Amino acid sequence: MDELKLLIVGAGTMGVEIALAFAMAGQDVCLLDLPGSEGGMDVSAAAIERALLKYPQNSHENAALDRIRTGNIREDLAMVGDRDWLIEAVPEDLSLKVNALQKLAPYIAPSAMITSNTSGISIRSIRSRLPGCIQARFFGTHFFNPASKNRLVELIPADIVDQLSFNGIRTNLLRMGKVCVESEDVSNFIVNRFAFYFVMEAIEDAIRLKLTVPEVDGLSGKVIGRPRSATFGLLDLIGLDVWLSLCKNMGTEIDAFPRAMKLVEGMVELGILGRKTDMGFYTYSERRPNGNQKLWLDIPTMTYRDSMFVLDVSLEGELTDRIKKLAVSTGTDRAAQFQSGLIESMIEAGQVVLDSAPGGRSDVDTAIRIGLAHEMGPFEMADLLNGVVRTGSK
Repeated sequence: MDELKLLIVGAGTMGVEIALAFAMAGQDVCLLDLPGSEGGMDVSAAAIERALLKYPQNSHENAALDRIRTGNIREDLAMVGDRDWLIEAVPEDLSLKVNALQKLAPYIAPSAMITSNTSGISIRSIRSRLPGCIQARFFGTHFFNPASKNRLVELIPADIVDQLSFNGIRTNLLRMGKVCVESEDVSNFIVNRFAFYFVMEAIEDAIRLKLTVPEVDGLSGKVIGRPRSATFGLLDLIGLDVWLSLCKNMGTEIDAFPRAMKLVEGMVELGILGRKTDMGFYTYSERRPNGNQKLWLDIPTMTYRDSMFVLDVSLEGELTDRIKKLAVSTGTDRAAQFQSGLIESMIEAGQVVLDSAPGGRSDVDTAIRIGLAHEMGPFEMADLLNGVVRTGSK
């Protein structure tokens, strides 16, 4: 792969991960953010130092992080001019993204590609506020956390003008091993739009059926072909503040999930944001004397408990056989109701987001499998269950 000169603007979790992904692919990467307070270390340099602590010395990741050049957007704007691709990765706020790009626009090379890394903000809404000289080369690229390991990138052209720039972005991503799926410029694109529907439905059902946090995650993780993070663990990983922003992108569609929204908003108001604050639906700093069990949030009382009891969940047999069995409601059993409802919600969510994917069913399945690490996409699941009688659980 030919060397590419990249500039990542924003040294938060995603900015550092995107920078690391390109550095590991052998690219020349600069990372810019704000200056340090009172002459202290730049935000970008401090972020790289924290990232270095996550990996063993002499690891491939450490070596790549060491190659990333850092600076700040007050004193190091000269870095911008020779970059082939600028990726804006500031927090998920329209004004912050627009302000950062407006500040950098006069320094961007005439041939450079420009993208915003956003998990759900409209690309057109950003582009329309940018100087005309860069609008034609501006697109959306949604990398998934951790970007150094997750191969999926959603591409959002949003009425592209400069096809050459867009093709250049896709080509470079494919060369570094990424899987690219194109999305329409709709709220939260394909993957997060899909996740919104089935996660919020799962929370509503959990509250209605009076299931605990560990029970829900036991029922909605590996047993149905999803990661161990399952439902509540996934929200802790994403961050409740980020999830709330994602929900608000959906407009009036959040009205269908009043109990789930009340819970998420309440946790954000209390500063309970997930792993980033060591407290979310689980705790991540306090361990029990008798083992490594995490405390979990008792939703009705909003207090933490240490019993990790979960309903009996069997992982025996093939996933396809388990899905066929679990998709059929079995009366009043809470676990069965929850799981059959969740499977139904994922299939319905796949159908809802289909209009967002120009590549059709195959692209939706690919995006869900890679972006969310699901073993089966929603349409693969629907095809499997074609002809299986589902009595419904709602």
